[in-house]
Amino acid sequence: MKNNLLIKGLFALLALASSAFAEVNYVRAFDIPGTFAYPIISSSQSPTSGVGAYRLPDAFSELEYAALDVSTGMFGGAVTYPGFLVNTDTVFAWVGQSPTGAYSFLVTRGLITVYSINDTVSLGTVPLSAAFSRARSLAAQSLESPVSLIAEDNDHNTAHCTVDPATGVMTHRPLAGTSATTHFMAYGADGLLYVLDYGNDRIASFDPANAFAPVGSFSLNPDPEILVANQQFAIGVNGSFYFADGQGGGSYYNSLGQFQGTFGLSEDAATASYTGASFINTDAEGNIFVYDSAKGLHQYQDTRVVPEPGTFALLGLGALTLLFRRRVIRPAIG
Repeated sequence: MKNNLLIKGLFALLALASSAFAEVNYVRAFDIPGTFAYPIISSSQSPTSGVGAYRLPDAFSELEYAALDVSTGMFGGAVTYPGFLVNTDTVFAWVGQSPTGAYSFLVTRGLITVYSINDTVSLGTVPLSAAFSRARSLAAQSLESPVSLIAEDNDHNTAHCTVDPATGVMTHRPLAGTSATTHFMAYGADGLLYVLDYGNDRIASFDPANAFAPVGSFSLNPDPEILVANQQFAIGVNGSFYFADGQGGGSYYNSLGQFQGTFGLSEDAATASYTGASFINTDAEGNIFVYDSAKGLHQYQDTRVVPEPGTFALLGLGALTLLFRRRVIRPAIG
């Protein structure tokens, strides 16, 4: 009986510890160099490609990029890449490392290019169908897998297609049940494609191995004060979903689609107006980076990914207490 009580007590400590770090906290603002060429271009990333799949929110424009050092909070010098690759309608997707070991991404502006930012060398370019005038978002699980593309035609209709990265062959892959305002997507670590079905206030998942058949969905919080901007969302290393609100903050859901809360700028947060597309992304350490053209670039930390020292101490104390009590009780039972 006493052991059962002790075990229940330890579970209570675990629950307390869990709630203690189940939150997203504001960390700081980053100042994008004034010499950087604007506008900033949106990027997405895949958690499925192994080493380097999660990447810092380096600033990308139509002409150059600047790498962010989170440890110092500073951007490095801007690196110019071939201007013919990009323009203001460009979208990026992080996909992993290139055959040469340099980090690569996919870029589109009427073409798909596998591009290495470390040595500014194009690894291959494939033209897309002329039927699409603007790419909305791009996602891929690896450099070898088909590329998912949501694009807009001249009549502003959007469609999801897959593109063979070797041949450029496009295949129309309708995402059943989604609205016309479904513009943004990301692959999860489970291999499913997740899309922000903005018109239906939900996240829907599809199986690329089964002709993108619907798998499931979860509803976004209906509270009108909890806004989700119609822009790129992010999937964290712990499977959580993060959505920006267009004002420098956002909301988040766990891997089961359960609403966890909101996060926002601190009262004394430094803000700056920049030109470009808003986006949100994450890294493997649980950092969340929100870029908003009106508020600037800000960092948050999901403490569920990296528990605070106090949380570890609480768990350790509970385990030690249980062990000690069991050792004290056992002789009395014998």
